[in-house]
Order: sequence, then structure tokens, then C-alpha cells
Amino acid sequence: MAVVQAAFHFQRVDSLPVGDFSYQVRQLVVPEASSWESHADVVIDWGDPACTINPEAIVQADAAGHAASLFGRSWIHFHRPTQTLTFAVDRLGVFPILLFHKEFATFIASDAPALSQLLGNEARPDQQALIDLLGFGQLLGDHSGLRGVQHLYAGTIGQVNVDGQLHLQNALPFSLPETIASSSQAIEALISAMDKRLRADPDALLYLQGNLESLTLLAAARAAGHRPRLLCYGELNSAELKLAEQVAEIADVELYIGILTPQHFHSARYVTAQLGGGEVPLFRSHALVCAELVARTRGTTLITSTGGQMFRGISELPFESQLTQLKKAFPHLIEPLRERLQSHLQIYPNEMAAYLGETLRRRDIADLQLLMRDYARSHPFLDPEVIDVLSGLPIETMRYGHFYRQALEVLNPALAALPCPRYLREESIIYPNNVNGAAVNCDSIWFYSALQNMGLDENDIRDGAKHLLQDSEPDQRIHFTGILGAYNGWANYLANRQTSFSHSRA
Repeated sequence: MAVVQAAFHFQRVDSLPVGDFSYQVRQLVVPEASSWESHADVVIDWGDPACTINPEAIVQADAAGHAASLFGRSWIHFHRPTQTLTFAVDRLGVFPILLFHKEFATFIASDAPALSQLLGNEARPDQQALIDLLGFGQLLGDHSGLRGVQHLYAGTIGQVNVDGQLHLQNALPFSLPETIASSSQAIEALISAMDKRLRADPDALLYLQGNLESLTLLAAARAAGHRPRLLCYGELNSAELKLAEQVAEIADVELYIGILTPQHFHSARYVTAQLGGGEVPLFRSHALVCAELVARTRGTTLITSTGGQMFRGISELPFESQLTQLKKAFPHLIEPLRERLQSHLQIYPNEMAAYLGETLRRRDIADLQLLMRDYARSHPFLDPEVIDVLSGLPIETMRYGHFYRQALEVLNPALAALPCPRYLREESIIYPNNVNGAAVNCDSIWFYSALQNMGLDENDIRDGAKHLLQDSEPDQRIHFTGILGAYNGWANYLANRQTSFSHSRA
């Protein structure tokens, strides 16, 4: 995905408001982002290359007071005559907008590292973010890893005028439409969605994740007459890589493989912490570990099966199990965290809406944001036509992935016959000792300070840290050290940038 930065500075000169707007767009794949200018307007949009925006229509709708959030693209509009900045997050929030607003300036960026650059020495890590990451395994709502910065909700429309007044209009949480559809209609919708994406970028890569969803997307692409290249990573001789080789042979497509080794995680952990804005636990950085694979394939669109879980049924949201893991180490944190969780979830009408608004928008997209400087992102399962049709499938057809098996049997029986090892399991990776960074311990200034702010004393912090990092089960140690390592790396990155900035000013 493109990296977008925009800054709007406003001041008063001779009692008159004066604004100054500037922006920068960096991208590898066209048309993942675009900028359009006239004498009066600037429009910047970014997102799924298969989705398009008419900038003049954005200008006209905004002028009429009908600015709208769209599927697959986020956008910014600056109107020079009135010196007004308007922006909108895409309808599902999968192409984020991060916002920092103060008395004389508004900064907007597509990710946390880009916004931290705009903030300069004002960029600080948010300590509440670390507590939320420990309690929930991810950030929620509009919280970010930068102090004072909002990660806007899906569908949010915002406007800033030259007087510095900010108005945000949050959209109602997105819910799946109530439709009725057959399996054949759903299959055709997926074929059409894959055809649209591979026409937009014929060199696109399909991210093969070892699940039924990605196999179904491949079968749909082949049914549309395309032969997408595949990308996969895993440990040498793993079930994931063996499956990928079989899939590539059956589908007659090219396969790019990345081999994960424990040593590679050491070299990837710092860049993971930086690009992930501290949100992505280091054990989830598999793609970045394969730097050679990224170097060979970067500069194209990465088609993913993100969102496909919606149409196999959501068993339960993961937050309560995360809190249970933390309870033994820090029991005093659980009640305030549970209250915080409920305050976020109460805006959603059902678990599916909460999954879309929190788990998919924040956790799943945060993982994919790690690669935003190397690939554009495209998500067929989040195509509005696919959502409309697949939402209408009977629940018994969706449950346990039955629809995906049906689709594979119709589109490519040979692929349907393959054993599917589900998702790449985090616990299946053999991590080296201390893969998540040497600075993860109870003496970490960020860890200690964040817990102290929650009212814990020194003994509580040391005892809890010992349980998390030494006495807990191996998979839990990997989980928590991965979270702490990512946050520490992000906080240290910001601190080092402040030091460099101070030296450059001296």
C-alpha cells in the first residue's frame, strides 16, 4: 500500500486565518494511490488497486455537503478557496487514517511510522497501548501506539477548517447485509472479484496462507482464466510449504517460497517493531523475516484472503482468553481492562460486527501493514459485491468452511482433494531463545512505567513480570515477549528519533 502523509498548518495573519496544506505520496504499485489537482482542489486517495475513485465526484459531493466513505479506498480532499481539509476512512477501515490534531496543525498519515515523521520530536509512545496489547493482544477502537494520535474508526469522515476546528463523524458499525443467495451465486461473485483484481494488476501475487479461503481464491482466479503467481512462507519441510508446492503444480502456476529459520527472526525484529508501530507482536512477523522473498517479489499487488473468516462463522472473539492469560501475572489489571473492553464492544450490535470493527480492522490489518512499503494490498473477500452475496448464504452452508469446500469441488476438484493444514500456526515456528529482543524484562523502563501508571507497586510488577517471562507456559512466554519486544522496539525507535532530532537542532 502507498505511504501517505498530509499536513495542514493554520495561523492568523493580521487577524485573518491563513492555512498551508502539503502532502507526500510514496508508492510502488499503480494505482494503489493517486493524487489529483485543479486550481481549486487537491484529492489524494489510496487503497485496493482494484477499486477506483473519481476525484471530481469527491470534490462535487464534498462541496454539496455529501462527503462519503467508500469501499476499498480512503481519501483526502483539500479545497483551496475555503482552506478546508476533508478526509474519509474506507468503509471497513482496512486502509487506515491516523490523525493528530492540535491548535495550529493537523497531521494525517496512512500508518504510525509515517505520522511519527510528521510529529518529529513530539512523537511519543502511548503507555496505555502497552497495557491494552498485554490484555487484548491488540489495540482497540481509535487507540494508537502514538500518544495523542487517533487511529480513526472505519467509515469516519472528518473536516478541519482554517480556524483549526475539527469535526469527526463516526459511521455506524458495519454489519453484514441481510440477503439471500445460493452457493453458485457466491462462487460467481468470487470469480468476478478475482477477475477484477488480476485485470487491475496482472502481475499480482496471491498470498497462499494454507487455508481453504486462499485455495478458493486461487480456484476462482483459474476459473476466470488467470494464472496468478503464489507467495508462501514456512519452515523447511513444513506442511504449509509441501501444500504450496502441490497447489502450484495442480493449478499450473508459479510459486515463490520463503523459508523461515530461527536466525532470521533476530534480524527482522527491529524493523517489525518500527513498521508495526508497536502493535504487531514479533512472533507474527513471518513475512518480514523472509527479506529475500520480499526483495524478489516487492512492487506488485498482494491478494490476500483477509475477511474470508466471516463466511465460515465466528466462534468467539479472542479478548476474554487473552485476559485470562494475563490474570495470573497481574490480577489487579483484569477488572479495569474488562471494563475498558466492554466500553469498546458495546457499540457493536453483534459479534460479527465486532469482529469486523475490531479484530479485522485492527489486528489483521496491522499484520498486513508491515508489508505496505513493499506491496499494494487487495482483499477479494472485502469486495462489496462479495460481501453482499456471501452474506446471503445459509448459516449451515458457511459453518466450518463448508462453502469453501463446495466451491473448490465445483471449480477445481484436484485442489479440493488436498489436505488443508488450516492457517500457518504461530506455535509451529521453532523460535530461538530470546527471539523477541534482549530488552524484554521487568526492568524495561516502558514496561515498568506503564504498569506503575495502572497503580501497581514495585513488588507486583516484578512478581508479575517473572510469571509472564519465566514461569508461564512456553506458548504464553512467546506471546507476551512478542508483545513486549514489539512495544519496546517501537518506543526505543521513537526515543532514538527524538535524540537525533535534538542533535540536528543543536
